Amino acid sequence: MGTMQLAPVVSYYVAGNSPERIYTADLDGDTKTDISVTHSGGQTLSTFRNIGTAGSIAFANRVDFTFSTNVGAEQAVGDLNGDGKVDIAGATGNGPAILNNLGTPGTISLAAPVWLNSFYDGYYSLADYDGDGKLDIGVLELAFTQITIFRNKFIGSLANAGPDANLCLGDSIQLGVSAVAGNTYSWTSSPAGFTSSIANPFVRPLVTTTYYLTVVNGPTTAKDTVVITVNPVPAANAGADRTICASANTTIGTAASGGNTYSWSSSPAGFTSATANPTVNPVVNTSYYLTVTNGFGCTAKDTVLVTVSTPVANAGPDKQLCPGDATGIGVAATGDTYAWTSNPAGFVSTISNPTVSPAVTTTYFLAVTNALTCVARDKVTVTVGLPVANAGADKTICNGSSTAIGSSGTANNVYSWTSAPAGFTSSSPNPTVNPLVTTSYFLQVTNGSCIARDTVIVNVTPISAPAVSITASNTTVCAGVVVTFTATPVNGGSTPAYQWQVNGVNAGTNSNVFSSGSLTNGSVVKVILTSNASCLSATTATSNSISITVNAVTPAVSVSASATNICPGQNVTFTANPVNGGSNPVYQWKKNGINVGTNSATYNSNTLQNGDQVNVVLSSNAPCAIPATVSGNPVTILVNTNVVAGITASGNTTVVQGASTLISTAITNGGNSPAYQWQDSTAVHSWQNINGATASSVNYTPAASGNKLKCILTGSNPCVVNNTVPSNVLTFIVAPFFTTPLFIQTPL
Repeated sequence: MGTMQLAPVVSYYVAGNSPERIYTADLDGDTKTDISVTHSGGQTLSTFRNIGTAGSIAFANRVDFTFSTNVGAEQAVGDLNGDGKVDIAGATGNGPAILNNLGTPGTISLAAPVWLNSFYDGYYSLADYDGDGKLDIGVLELAFTQITIFRNKFIGSLANAGPDANLCLGDSIQLGVSAVAGNTYSWTSSPAGFTSSIANPFVRPLVTTTYYLTVVNGPTTAKDTVVITVNPVPAANAGADRTICASANTTIGTAASGGNTYSWSSSPAGFTSATANPTVNPVVNTSYYLTVTNGFGCTAKDTVLVTVSTPVANAGPDKQLCPGDATGIGVAATGDTYAWTSNPAGFVSTISNPTVSPAVTTTYFLAVTNALTCVARDKVTVTVGLPVANAGADKTICNGSSTAIGSSGTANNVYSWTSAPAGFTSSSPNPTVNPLVTTSYFLQVTNGSCIARDTVIVNVTPISAPAVSITASNTTVCAGVVVTFTATPVNGGSTPAYQWQVNGVNAGTNSNVFSSGSLTNGSVVKVILTSNASCLSATTATSNSISITVNAVTPAVSVSASATNICPGQNVTFTANPVNGGSNPVYQWKKNGINVGTNSATYNSNTLQNGDQVNVVLSSNAPCAIPATVSGNPVTILVNTNVVAGITASGNTTVVQGASTLISTAITNGGNSPAYQWQDSTAVHSWQNINGATASSVNYTPAASGNKLKCILTGSNPCVVNNTVPSNVLTFIVAPFFTTPLFIQTPL
């Protein structure tokens, strides 16, 4: 359920003796609810005028009304005198009283009390107890324990002749207000002459008049007066009706009168003006309506009719005459004046329809003048000579189509058509034909005794279909080779359009030739022809398709070397191994990117440096080689530094007679598989190999002191300056066998 919320309290101070009752009503006629407060005792009535706006509560400062006697707390509010304002009825020290509301919007004002009798205290209620449309006053008199009804017989302001008004001469106005039951009404006037007994009569005074109203209700009589000022009506003079010639101007209305305003309209509609006497030039009969308004707002109206007079000039239709023939021109008419002239000059006439017989083609000019001197003109040309027979230009149509032949006709000519092949006749100057075969149409034009002839041939073209075929400059090509396709149209028209397609995708331009160097193996080429020829069963045709074979080989070359790990100065042979090199490949050897060697499959060099890279570029002449030039794999050469081989023999060189000693060697730069050969030199022989002594060490038994021993090293290192080198020579001392050790010092 909703929750009720109240805005903050708005408080207003009420002075006086014990405020007791609060009443609400619109006291100032501004449609807002005001407040009146009564007090318990005292002679003051307090009012608060509502000045609030939508969504806010606000009241003006308190206004107190003080009376000569006490104002009771009990009141009732309502319109007691029929003026549309809320009056107050209540108790006072002198008995029940009425406070007449004199307020206007924004102001609360109350008249002095009007007492009804001497009763004082009680409760008040307003209601129409007798059904006469007026509120009566009911009082519950506490002192007498009875209810008293005061019947409302108020007529003080019901004598209402209405407000003064201004009236235009000739207008009427209603006086007074609606009748009230029980009242009788009497009207008179000044100047005298008007009387009426109704409450609100209509009057139409001719001069400013004062009207006097007397209202009687029982013993009460009320009077009121109203002045009706009669203002003059302006003069509206649209002018006299008139007749003018077509295209002529005329001024309507009269000169302006000071202070008046003017407004013109017309029928047919379209003309407006704010001047007193405008100039008009209607093309048809027109009524112009004038409204004049003076400074009093009074209006007057008038109308003028402007008739447009247009004589009829009818020289008749153009004609054709055979030489020597005569013809009538114009039409029979009376009432106007007719004047004919001619070109070439020489003919004049004053009748409406003269007969002429010109020797040459002549134009006759007619001027018709009516009684208002309005002139209308027309002309007619009489052509002298044979009638014109124009069968039209020869033409070509498609089988099944139709076409118009001939040309527009001329009055008085008779047209007759025949054909070859026979079968067609017509009397129309421009019939429509639809021959099945090429046909000649013969036209004969007759005018009186004049005859002219002409012929037109309608060629019939059979319906045909467009076609197109294509050829290719080659159907088997190497990749990248341009292939040219040529289209040959049939029934393509004067400007056929071509749409080439490769594998169904649009390509090329609008040309009968299409070239491409980007076709791939299996590409299918065709063209779609759009013909602009006439008489076609279809406008497009698709050609045959051509499939293209695209061949492609890929050359390659690899490089091998006789050695890649070499010694300085060693010769190396490089060999090119081609793939798809063709019948006559071309080789360009390169060392470190610089051209070397000759056009050969091999390249030899003994000047290689460590880190050199050798490669070859192959140029293939094989068909469809792509690319035609390729590079091989670079070969990197390792060049070792030259070294010196060496061998040192060592061991015990002093031995006892008959004993052996182990002699070993140490080598440098001997390679991976060095060879050894021991040799000795004795008193018996010079240096010679020791059989079987081919190891790196040997057990040697010297025969006698002075024997010598060395080892010949044959190294396997490829980059040794000398692979075969001897070791140092060991000389042995052989001591006799003693039991006591013998120390021998060998000099170093």
